[in-house]
Amino acid sequence: MIQTPTVRVMKASDTRHVVSCEADVSLWRPLAELGFPIYTHELLLTCTLKQEVDWDNEAYRVSESR
Repeated sequence: MIQTPTVRVMKASDTRHVVSCEADVSLWRPLAELGFPIYTHELLLTCTLKQEVDWDNEAYRVSESR
């Protein structure tokens, strides 16, 4: 999706995730403050190569959202 994620949208399903960057902090900060993890594009690239998703790896989270 390319729309701005909202708390309501994120709470609607456990299968929704936010992939963003530090430059877009104003868009995802409210979600991070509520405990939603914000992932970097590196997660997508690595998962594509490995053919598995490692949601728990802190290395794939935007540093400002940890």
